Amino acid sequence: MDKEKILKMQALAYLGKNNWGTAIGGFFVMILPFLLVILGESSIVSFLNIYFDLENLDILNSTIILGIEFIVIVTVIMLSPALTGYQRLCYKISKGEKAELTDVFYYFRGSLYGKCLALNIRVLVRMLVYFLWFGVLGYFALVHNVFKNNTLFYLFIFFIVILTIGAVFILLRYTVVSCVFFEDESLSSKEIVKLGVMFSKEKLSTINMLTLTFFPYLLLCFFVLPLIFVVPYLTVTYMTNGKWITQLHKTENNENYVAENGYYQNY
Repeated sequence: MDKEKILKMQALAYLGKNNWGTAIGGFFVMILPFLLVILGESSIVSFLNIYFDLENLDILNSTIILGIEFIVIVTVIMLSPALTGYQRLCYKISKGEKAELTDVFYYFRGSLYGKCLALNIRVLVRMLVYFLWFGVLGYFALVHNVFKNNTLFYLFIFFIVILTIGAVFILLRYTVVSCVFFEDESLSSKEIVKLGVMFSKEKLSTINMLTLTFFPYLLLCFFVLPLIFVVPYLTVTYMTNGKWITQLHKTENNENYVAENGYYQNY
């Protein structure tokens, strides 16, 4: 049986042990702060629009909009440990441990918050290097007005689609980084990223194939209802994958560990 199928079956088995409710509930708890930020931004913009015609992009209005966007971006980054907390919740499910909704906010305390935030910023910077291509293409489209040319327009769309797909592959590789963090929170954020990237490179083909098999599910996420089930299923699956990868590096006798835990050989 393919490794990807085994990982999915294991994830469904873990979720089936009365964990679906916790995983779905944790998802709602995780997105709540971000929804409040979006709602707050909309309210502030609507309020300011009473006194300033924000649609008229003069210097003052542009500065106000940029200031609001900057505050929103900083706030979202500051809230990013909630995403890591949700991954930890799903990681505990993948290990057969008791997971609770409060795990989402596990990293909002003491020194763990600073370490988690530093780790997320490191990953974010690496992702931004990739996403920079979006900005380059967007700038090219606006400055040169490529949309007047149908061929260039479709070429632009093609590159955006390719970059989006590539971004999904890269983002999901970093789930191994989170698993390294969960296994040893005493490591520095630099060490965690270094180990996570190294581990993921060694199992890159499996991670990429797993991502490919999830693309039909990801497409369903354009609709709200499937999103509620897809995100927990996807997260627990990748946490299961990351769990085995980190355990294989932690365990001296891999064959015995694999045999005892029912995993597949030569992972």
